[in-house]
Amino acid sequence: MFAIHQRFFSLLFAVSVLCFDGVSMSNFNDLQRLHKHLIEQMDIDIRPVINQSDTLHVDVVPVLTHLHGLDEKNQVLTSTFAMQLSWKYETFTWNSSEFGEADSFIISAGSVWTPDVTYQNAYRENIGVDKRTGSKVTIKNEGMAVWNTGANLQTGCNVDIKKYPFDTQICKIILGKTTYSDSQESLRSVKNKMAIQMTEENNEWLIVDTNIKYITRRPYLTYIEIQIILERRYLYYVLNVIIPVVMLSMMNVFTFKLPSSCGERIGYNISLLLTYVVLLNMISDSVPRVSKYVSYIQLYIVTQFSMAIIISILSITVVRMENDKYQTKVPQFVSLLFRKFLRCSKNVRQVDVTNEEKDGGLQLEGQKDLDIGDRTGTVMKETVSSKNPTLVQFLDSICFWTFMTFFVTSTTVCMLVMIL
Repeated sequence: MFAIHQRFFSLLFAVSVLCFDGVSMSNFNDLQRLHKHLIEQMDIDIRPVINQSDTLHVDVVPVLTHLHGLDEKNQVLTSTFAMQLSWKYETFTWNSSEFGEADSFIISAGSVWTPDVTYQNAYRENIGVDKRTGSKVTIKNEGMAVWNTGANLQTGCNVDIKKYPFDTQICKIILGKTTYSDSQESLRSVKNKMAIQMTEENNEWLIVDTNIKYITRRPYLTYIEIQIILERRYLYYVLNVIIPVVMLSMMNVFTFKLPSSCGERIGYNISLLLTYVVLLNMISDSVPRVSKYVSYIQLYIVTQFSMAIIISILSITVVRMENDKYQTKVPQFVSLLFRKFLRCSKNVRQVDVTNEEKDGGLQLEGQKDLDIGDRTGTVMKETVSSKNPTLVQFLDSICFWTFMTFFVTSTTVCMLVMIL
């Protein structure tokens, strides 16, 4: 408690010293005379340089105080932006001893000449720097002026959502001029970085770095480009978008592990498909609505949704084969794969599958017997047809491993592309 009080009184003392320095030693009459003296010498429409062919240099110190957010849909960055402008009045000096030792004076920005500074990429309003009555300019007796100004700014930002939600965006605030050329007024940045020490944290975006550089759009106009590098905080999107989609896609693949004769296979698959539709509607509110770029996560979701539809169609086909009352013809490539599958099986002794072409199509003729032996040497006779249980199990196994391989590959590739 004592330490807090000590710091508080130290701060009061420092403030009192600052207030005592300069204008605090002057009385009201001295400051009134100084104000009248300055107003007589000031013309707000003429640059305050004695030789009008000289260049007036304006030093700029930008400060980002708050990052409100980035609207990906409209591609607009909303922030509270402040900056300190300093320049020299060659025609605006006085002897402090003649005005009660007043070596500085604070005056409204609208009453004196101020630099021509505009936000070149401002969105809608706030194009020019604020010169309202509440904005003040501090002028020293040697002619140096300091103007602290700023605005709740909306600036355009080209959004690239290819790696959403692991994306990094570079937004820009461009400071320029509309009236004066470079030979009349020159904007100079004091540092190559923007001050972000006072910036409040944003819940969605993390400020990684800032850069300041000069860009020349015309031979006589040089602008200051302030780059703000933002990195998205992706934890929310991983928990609410990526993980649900990945888990649901994996559950779709396990449809083929359900027995086709249980009666719940189609219901399970359709339930997953409807859940997928509901999840996609929820995800659409989180994914930025930008048509210029397509994110990898959007391509991944569409791919997995397409795979879910294909799995549903194959599941219906397999169940139809299981419950078929007639022995329909088997396509030749299915017979070939099935035969190789049985030959590779440890329990297979002999395979005899014959398909003959009839009436322009493939049709099973006669009895197709498979000699399938177990480890005890027992021989079983099975007829190869669309209703054959062994064929249905074979198709389920092929579909499961095919779609599982596709799921693992597509998920791995998509995650690596987004993260790297």
